[in-house]
Amino acid sequence: MKKKPLVPAKFFLVLTILILVLWGGAYYFGFLKKDCHLDKACFDKAFSSCKQAKAFVLQEGNLYRYDINGEKNGVCNFEITLDKMAEGTAINLRNSFEGKSMKCRLPLELLNEPIEKIDSTINYCSGPLKETIYELIITRLYKNVVGNLGAILNEI
Repeated sequence: MKKKPLVPAKFFLVLTILILVLWGGAYYFGFLKKDCHLDKACFDKAFSSCKQAKAFVLQEGNLYRYDINGEKNGVCNFEITLDKMAEGTAINLRNSFEGKSMKCRLPLELLNEPIEKIDSTINYCSGPLKETIYELIITRLYKNVVGNLGAILNEI
């Protein structure tokens, strides 16, 4: 007497197809991204074609997290988050910057260079990180002007 299997083979086939469809949909809609971690070459390749990926990039001792969300209407959408500032950075700067992010929309024609070599990247971004960067620039500029005001007045 032949035993009937507890779970039919059709069930496994349908389950496998369902899992593959869900996985493909999750990747397509951005729930799953290629994880480049600290691999700069992997990230640069994904960035140059605006493929969904995430990576950590170390620049001047600061650790940034990049999340590439893909292309839409000729623009590459990605987010930059400053995860950790360089060792020795003042506490007030760390508190102001760490954890802040900005969303960017960069035209596809600018993607032929690595992200750190695109000088005007910040012009295509908006969010708390950009605002904090500009606040710091204005504060330092103000201190420079006020600090040199006496010398300028003496010259006049």
